[in-house]
Order: sequence, then C-alpha cells, then structure tokens
Amino acid sequence: MSASTTRTRILGALRLALAAFLLIASLVVVIWRQGESHQTLRQLDRLRRDHAAARAEQAMLQRHKQRLESRGQIIEKAETDLHMRLPEGEEIFIVTEPGGGGP
Repeated sequence: MSASTTRTRILGALRLALAAFLLIASLVVVIWRQGESHQTLRQLDRLRRDHAAARAEQAMLQRHKQRLESRGQIIEKAETDLHMRLPEGEEIFIVTEPGGGGP
C-alpha cells in the first residue's frame, strides 16, 4: 500500500466518523428538544387545569355570595342570629326631611 492510499483510507474513515458523530449529535439535540416540548406541554396542561379549577371555584363563590346577599337569607339570619323581625304595618313610619321636603 502506498502512502497515498493509506492517507485516503484514513481521511475516509475520519469523514465517516465525523458524519456518524454529527448524526448522533443531531439525534441527541432532537431528543432533547422533544423532551423540553413534552415538559412544556405538561406545564401548560397543569396550568389549564389550575385555571379551570380557579374559574369553577370563582363561580361557586359568586353563587354563594349571591345566596348570602339574597333578601331571604338576610331576613333568616336577622331573625335567628340577631333576634330581629320584620315590622308590622303600624310599626312602619316614613321619616321626612325637616321643612316639608319629600323624597
């Protein structure tokens, strides 16, 4: 074998090794990027679930607030907790402003 042939074989082997290295490196990068993408998608799914749960809780709290603000609930709490009652007809009177001014 001549030096030229040996040199050509070494260069060919180096080219093949470089091509294999670049192929493996590119595959590693692709796998890493896919792993990052999957992690980001899992985080997005978790955030969407958290957001949906927060919205459901907000809706539940809004309904609870409306129930507590209802006239029936206020009357019931005033009667049971504060021992108050609605006035009878003769107990109701209208207060007017001094000087004859009306509402």
